[in-house]
Amino acid sequence: MSLSPELFRLPDRSSGQHSMTIRELCDNDDMATSIIVDPILGFRTHKMSLHYRPPQHEEQIKLKCILRKYKEDQDLCAAIQEIFHVGAITRFLKRRTLKQQLAFRDHALQSKRAIVTKRKIALVEC
Repeated sequence: MSLSPELFRLPDRSSGQHSMTIRELCDNDDMATSIIVDPILGFRTHKMSLHYRPPQHEEQIKLKCILRKYKEDQDLCAAIQEIFHVGAITRFLKRRTLKQQLAFRDHALQSKRAIVTKRKIALVEC
């Protein structure tokens, strides 16, 4: 089963129309911070779920490379395609309905926008 092409049609801005259960919010936030924040910082940040398992070390390195490339070329569509095809993220998405996948995508985009925006907010390694 491959990921739906709809997942890669990125909205101009988040609609805020997704309704998630508390568990879905926790799972989405844990994965979003793992793919956006943790690779930049170089360590695992706090997760809401006690049972959360982060992407493998090799996948974290790949995510960091994807984010560096995105910072240079600003090609969000390409970055999302690459991120969603990293093994741990693909497995995460395949266990969800399309509606849940879209909610995750938008949540991840919000995390990305909080870090890499025109507001000049950035996370950097110490």
